[in-house]
Amino acid sequence: MKTNVLDQAKKPEPWAPTLVKRQRFEISFYCRPSKVNKAGESPIEMSIILNGNRTYVALPRRIKPREFDVLTASKKQNELKEYLDIQKNNIYQIQSQIIQSGRELSIDLIKAIYLGTDDDSRVMGIYDVWDEYLTHIGKGIGINITERHHYKCNRVLLLFKEFYTSNDDINKINTGVIQGFIQFLQVYKQLTDTTISGMLTKCKSVFIYALNNGYITRNPFGSIKISKKQKDVEYLTEVELNKIINKNLKGLASHYRVLEESV
Repeated sequence: MKTNVLDQAKKPEPWAPTLVKRQRFEISFYCRPSKVNKAGESPIEMSIILNGNRTYVALPRRIKPREFDVLTASKKQNELKEYLDIQKNNIYQIQSQIIQSGRELSIDLIKAIYLGTDDDSRVMGIYDVWDEYLTHIGKGIGINITERHHYKCNRVLLLFKEFYTSNDDINKINTGVIQGFIQFLQVYKQLTDTTISGMLTKCKSVFIYALNNGYITRNPFGSIKISKKQKDVEYLTEVELNKIINKNLKGLASHYRVLEESV
């Protein structure tokens, strides 16, 4: 029996790619003057459009609308544009994650995963994020990060683990937990204010990383001020200073005697 060529052409090969219907997917950012607070700042809003459906997400960041317009319109890269690029990339990653998981892509699901309210999305533990952060900055060793800085960041991790033993959802780490960690360093570890300030700065960097990557919606360090106190400088007494001067003068005199004897 002969096979009909037309019938054969209608049957796709098992390896043939499945055609996906093209979808309209857009991400943009707004800072509305109508929502300014007393400081003249408005929240940055992220607009997500999927096939004509739109939703807004208020980002945990405020800025003056005029400053927002100037920075986003600038041709040069700046910190705000980098922040917005990170948020946009997070949404694209969520889109890919949903498609790969086989779940139906919807604007509500994208928003839920981004805000961490989707029950089926993966919850990031505090130490999962911390390890990811260390891996991230570890790639910059020898470029813009020193091995000593990476070591100190890891040391802060070990101390935080000693204080907070459970690898809970990172969103459970609030300002109260951070204040408890500060007391732990002061009372139990008896570290100096300068050392504690340096550790808190490194700890804060982890939560900034988590915020920029969408793991948290609020930074627990938001209301905590880190003031780095200067080290006390101990000055020499007049007696100690004279001893150093006399010692140097004696050494200089013997040096000249050696030169005179050799002439």
